[in-house]
Amino acid sequence: MKRQDIGIVAAILTLMAVCLGAAIGGCIDMTDESPDTIRTIETSPPTIWQTTNLPPSFTDAAITTKPAVRAEVQIQVSEPPLRPFDPVAYVNGLAYCWQCPAPAMEAYRVVAAFYGWNEIQIEARATFVQQIMAGESAFCWNSRAWSHDTYMLMPCTERAHQGTREDVGFGQITDVLRPFTCEKVGICTREATIAAPWPSMLAYVAVLTDQGKRPWCYYDNGRPNLHIRNGDCARWPG
Repeated sequence: MKRQDIGIVAAILTLMAVCLGAAIGGCIDMTDESPDTIRTIETSPPTIWQTTNLPPSFTDAAITTKPAVRAEVQIQVSEPPLRPFDPVAYVNGLAYCWQCPAPAMEAYRVVAAFYGWNEIQIEARATFVQQIMAGESAFCWNSRAWSHDTYMLMPCTERAHQGTREDVGFGQITDVLRPFTCEKVGICTREATIAAPWPSMLAYVAVLTDQGKRPWCYYDNGRPNLHIRNGDCARWPG
């Protein structure tokens, strides 16, 4: 091989080596025909993520990372939990009035259910229960025998005079039954019986549960109670 050929091969190899390192230094421009003349063109280092001259498919949107996931926050406005039914507060809160059967009968149904009566028993005994309250207490929880009460349909708390006898409450429970109500439901005095609508009805229902109609159909000496119609003293229903 001639010396001139060897020089050309060496120049080509040198050019290839320089081009491989273009990312670091640059590229070689062979503008001169002479193989001995080599000029280096300085180039700027490549720009990472440069997208100016990229085709449309390689825009910034195409090469960026995943878009942030948008968190959908659902705000649930929950209503406050319902309070459990309080039978004592409910019965004590009813509006009782002289000769008004509706609130007293509502109290009877709530207290009787609390005491363990089923729906059939409650309805079967309702007629007698209402009759006793109509004749004995005029549906007032705080009534005492020989009361001189105000006008019809007035609240039970508006009384011209309070009685003095032992019969008290919705069912006009007498002292002879007080030991029973004291043992069964903890109502041991006249005052405790008519302290509120709940104990007044609870004492009444407790006696009805244990003794049925008898305390209202017969006096303590066994004589029939003339205030109760004969047919109403038949067998205790339920």
